Amino acid sequence: MKERDKRSDFKQNLESSMPILGLASFIFILLYFAGAITILSYLVFIVLFASGLLVITVVQKNDANVANNIQKFSEDTYFDYIVESLNSLPDALIIVNKKEEIIFYNTNAQIIFFDNKAFDSEDIIRLTSIIPSANLMNSIQEVREENISKKIDISLDEELFFETNIANAVKGINNRNNEGEVVIYLKNITELKRLSKIRTEFISNASHELKTPISVILGLTETLLNFGDEDPKMQKKFLKKLGDEAERVQTLIEDLLSLNYLEMRENITLEEKVNLNLIIEEVAESLLILTKKEQINLKLSIPKDDTFIIGEQNDLRRAFLNLIENAIRYNNKNGDVIIELFTKDQNAILNIKDNGLGIDDIHLERLSERFYRVDPEDSKKKGGTGLGLSIVKHIANRHNAELKISSKIGEGTQVSLIFELL
Repeated sequence: MKERDKRSDFKQNLESSMPILGLASFIFILLYFAGAITILSYLVFIVLFASGLLVITVVQKNDANVANNIQKFSEDTYFDYIVESLNSLPDALIIVNKKEEIIFYNTNAQIIFFDNKAFDSEDIIRLTSIIPSANLMNSIQEVREENISKKIDISLDEELFFETNIANAVKGINNRNNEGEVVIYLKNITELKRLSKIRTEFISNASHELKTPISVILGLTETLLNFGDEDPKMQKKFLKKLGDEAERVQTLIEDLLSLNYLEMRENITLEEKVNLNLIIEEVAESLLILTKKEQINLKLSIPKDDTFIIGEQNDLRRAFLNLIENAIRYNNKNGDVIIELFTKDQNAILNIKDNGLGIDDIHLERLSERFYRVDPEDSKKKGGTGLGLSIVKHIANRHNAELKISSKIGEGTQVSLIFELL
């Protein structure tokens, strides 16, 4: 087939030079019949014939150059397509040679590992200077020696975590020698690790929080069964304790269910038009009995005009209830709780302020974490679950609202929610 193609190409080139060869032959024959065959005529014939052969050679050479250029263009275009495809991958990709030098990295790797510096083939960068992981280097060596692919998890300073797939590179373009080259694909699982850690801690904390009151309930029940008839006063005391612990379990379960409910609905668009004035008035009224019990002065200040936002009425009621109840429970006797709602710069701002003991600055950033308590024992005595502010934070986030907490020891605490007005 190749020989046939070569003969065909030569035939085409020969046809291209036929006019020159024909002219040379015609002049030679004319001179011959005219009896003018001289050295000059031979020279003319030779020059013209040589010109024809030169045309054949040039045409063949041009055809070869065109073919080479087409092949090179095809390879360059194919290579650019591959690079573009690798750069569009959702995760980081790095290729190293047998010296562990980086010979390519894509756009995501550029952002994560190379301070957004674009790949430059002139740079000599060793993989260990970017990802100092003994596990990764050992796995690369294993992949080379056993001609296998491997998946491992690696971390950088215990801050970034990657699910890493390692495999030998496939044969390169134009049979390029790429022996020992390895492809490393790094999927960023930092957020998954964080969520997994939160879930594990949450389950552990929830189990602990439930275990304590249940153990108390079981102990009290056993005592009442064995000795309850002997001492009516003890029986009454233990029954009250049973009721308190059962209520504590119920409150904890309700808070856990509330958190789960909020997380399931966090991506649902809010569409309801709600009046903050009415919700705050309802919540304040529902806490009047508690304020009398705790001997707290509740002061309410809301605007005359209605304050409308887009939100979920039940969620907002729950958030306001948690915040105002905290201000009442963690206040001094005869203390004040001031609830103030006002508008400013297209925002509705709700401030809930008490003049209680106050909170140290070191605790403020963690107050909305699940099960975080400034004083665990005091919180349990007051019926707290450690989930109240976490619930408020979820509700605020869903309403695109800002939660601010400020406090001073000996002066009290102020919690603010800032909403966008309708």
